[in-house]
Amino acid sequence: MGNRLIYIDALRGFAMLLVIVGHLIQFNYSTGIENPIFNIIYSFHMPLFFFISGYVHSLSKKCTPLEFIKKRVRHLILPAITWTCIVPVFFSYKKSFVSFDFYQYWFMYVLFAIEIGYFGMSNILNIIKREKATPLIAIIIAIALIVFDFKKIPAWYFFMFAFGYIIATYKVAIKLKYLNGILSFIFLLTCGYFNYGSNPAGESNRIWLMIPLSISASLVLLNVFRQIRSEYFNRYLSYIGRYTLGIYLCHFSLLKI
Repeated sequence: MGNRLIYIDALRGFAMLLVIVGHLIQFNYSTGIENPIFNIIYSFHMPLFFFISGYVHSLSKKCTPLEFIKKRVRHLILPAITWTCIVPVFFSYKKSFVSFDFYQYWFMYVLFAIEIGYFGMSNILNIIKREKATPLIAIIIAIALIVFDFKKIPAWYFFMFAFGYIIATYKVAIKLKYLNGILSFIFLLTCGYFNYGSNPAGESNRIWLMIPLSISASLVLLNVFRQIRSEYFNRYLSYIGRYTLGIYLCHFSLLKI
């Protein structure tokens, strides 16, 4: 994408702030994952990230499969592996024992797999002149995986990625702007019932309430940030959005301190 969209960077920055607040609550409050604010944030913020990624993917320039893979490895896999191996050495309280937690950067690995899978599907369908059907087929596959209880949460992230692609491609969010009130009502009515689960990884069954929450929140927030004209507001949130990857990589270590 040649020219960055300020409202997308600002929306990504807002989502990153939600990640930080969620982890602050999780790691520093006694209530942890049972905290109601934590549960509201986790009801939509990670699907929102994948929604944004799909949105941006639809606006990116076309490239060869090898160029795309090299770019995604450089932007996602290498930073994740590097920070996993290097950061604990500097932030470990006990220098004699250093642990490497590859799970903490799970988002980058999952996003990499989804982007490669989506890109591969798009190229295969392009051979038979059906490339435009890629997001619809991706959504059908995601729904099938959820229904058959196979990797439900990653499947939902795949759905949100394809959903974001559709919204950007067909500008559906603009056509639905008058439904913001209804979508906001749906979110406010149901977010209080969302329960992340009792373990750090969360319960997979939470997806059934996450579906309406993440769809409604993503569409409403996209329209809200599209309409914000405050230079001060956009400047700082978009700055955070442009450096989301760096913030995501280092915020775990800073929170633990």
